[in-house]
Amino acid sequence: MVDFWVAFSRPKSRRLRWVCLAAVCLGVLPDSVGAEMPPDRFWYVNHSCVVAAANRYAVTVQILEAIILVESEGDPHAVNVNRDGKGDRRGPLSFNQATDLVAELWKAGANFDVGIAQINSVHVRQYKIDPVHFLDPCINIQWAAFVLRQKINEYQETWTAVGRYNGSRNIAGYSWKVYRALERLAGIRRARGLLR
Repeated sequence: MVDFWVAFSRPKSRRLRWVCLAAVCLGVLPDSVGAEMPPDRFWYVNHSCVVAAANRYAVTVQILEAIILVESEGDPHAVNVNRDGKGDRRGPLSFNQATDLVAELWKAGANFDVGIAQINSVHVRQYKIDPVHFLDPCINIQWAAFVLRQKINEYQETWTAVGRYNGSRNIAGYSWKVYRALERLAGIRRARGLLR
């Protein structure tokens, strides 16, 4: 398994590109690649991909889940086109539709967010990674945890760090959305017996 921290800490990392290529060629990408939207809208709650990413980057599982709820409501194929400081959500999309749209937006040089945690194309360009890889929820969630860890390193473990996750100018507004999502997900966790 690639050490994402090492690969992502180097701009223009060839290592990550080779790992992604090898994963595609060897067929070792998670089963989630190419899958349609799961019937359970909260499938990511306590999912192994979220837990692994949170552990790897030392972020809170529940905050990561709340960011997913705010960003895409659990839709692994979510694509959002950013124009004039506002997002234009496309979808719902199948995996193939999302793949085509992401490739088209990438080629056009558009500013867009992709996948379950809405990774921005700025991050994708910075590391020269094909944005279609971010339609895989587990890869996307790893990146989300990485981005959140960067914000925590910069702003400490505060709501400001959470508010800076999506690059919004409205830091307090975004933080409140995540806080409300935490409350909503607590109800889901309780219903599933994950909270006492």
